[in-house]
Amino acid sequence: MRQMIFTLFLLVLGVPLADASDAGFLDAIIKQNIAAGKKVISIPAGNYTVRGSIRLTDLSDVELVASPGTTVVASQNAPVFLIAKSSRIRIKGFTIRSVDPRNPQSPVAFGFSSGKALDSSENATTTGIKIVDSSAITVSDCTVKGFYRGIYITSSNVVTRDITVKNCVVTDCGYLSITAYKVLKPKQEQPMVNITIKDNEVRSSEMGPTFIGVRNGTISGNKVTRNIIGIRIEQSNNNLISENTVSENLKMGIWVYNHSSYNTISKNVIANNNLQAEKIKKIARKHKLDENYLPGDLVCSDVAPEKLKHYGPTARSHPVLAFNPEFWPYPTAYEHITPGNKFGTVDEDSYKKYWGIYFCQWSGVGIELRNAASYNQLRDNRIYNTAPATPSTGYMFYGIRISQLGLMKDKEAYASRGNVIRNNKIENMVKGDILDDNKRFKVNIKNEY
Repeated sequence: MRQMIFTLFLLVLGVPLADASDAGFLDAIIKQNIAAGKKVISIPAGNYTVRGSIRLTDLSDVELVASPGTTVVASQNAPVFLIAKSSRIRIKGFTIRSVDPRNPQSPVAFGFSSGKALDSSENATTTGIKIVDSSAITVSDCTVKGFYRGIYITSSNVVTRDITVKNCVVTDCGYLSITAYKVLKPKQEQPMVNITIKDNEVRSSEMGPTFIGVRNGTISGNKVTRNIIGIRIEQSNNNLISENTVSENLKMGIWVYNHSSYNTISKNVIANNNLQAEKIKKIARKHKLDENYLPGDLVCSDVAPEKLKHYGPTARSHPVLAFNPEFWPYPTAYEHITPGNKFGTVDEDSYKKYWGIYFCQWSGVGIELRNAASYNQLRDNRIYNTAPATPSTGYMFYGIRISQLGLMKDKEAYASRGNVIRNNKIENMVKGDILDDNKRFKVNIKNEY
């Protein structure tokens, strides 16, 4: 009955009665309702294919509510929903998928114009929901799958503020899952304020929940699992990261990076990360390589930069690991691959053999403070490997690492200082509870723990 009434309503408004799979049908429903002054727009269940963004621009007080069973599919280099210069917009209940028609089995649809699998200019454009220059926006109860960027919040000309993403499931995103992202210029104030990412499930993406250029935000109550990096905080201050479960991610659990200060990281459960160790061991065994070269044995800062420069291009062409679906299905993962070995020095033949197999030690930690991440509070977190620590049950080498870039010329400028680390329960680490690189590089800068 509800569907029949809605169909009659569309007829009255002049919306053509097309199959829901026809391009533009969903956009027409929304625009006709907005033109009629509707504030709450109910979307009838169905499979909708969109070509071109559904633009919600210069609007206020509009709510889009998808009926159960509403799926939106896109194959385009543009956001599906674009919210710009608007306020008090709510999007609820949609399932939004990106599909590559050339390769339907691929978990992520990156880009569609050149046919190249890895083209950064294209990869940056497939997006589920984009929010820019807006305020008081809520995205809730949505499922977003297969985009390069899942739910993407940014600022262009004005402060973006009071954005909430809650109760969503975001998976299989080639780079960013749920993210507030704006890389800052020197001394620029964070242009995104009061961003909240709460009670979501984020998995199988390169980055879990991410803040870049955010102040006074919250990431809480999320289940973050089997991504490459669990939670990433960069160029962001005065945020709360609390009560998240961060487990079985490929690298570290929580990464506080690049001049991120005065953040509070508390009451998180960080378990069994550094999943790369398990995957590396299986692939090494299959290819009859030394499976004892595990990530914690590597210290990238000891590697001569000229060797990194010389062998860098090999990372994307190594026949053992490059685009190896046994390791990770997303090509962007290989941007993180770095060479090294347990002795800290490598000859050229070893580089050629092992590039693409082994990762750096800094990856395998619960929480990392890196590159002038200062005056943060790390309290009451539980960080553990399942006992005994093995590649299949947990392989974090340190619970917390205060990281120093060993090759930086100005070590004091990039040191992380003034952090307070208290009452964290750290269990079953391979090497130890805390690694402080300020001590390792003999920098006279203190943290409290």
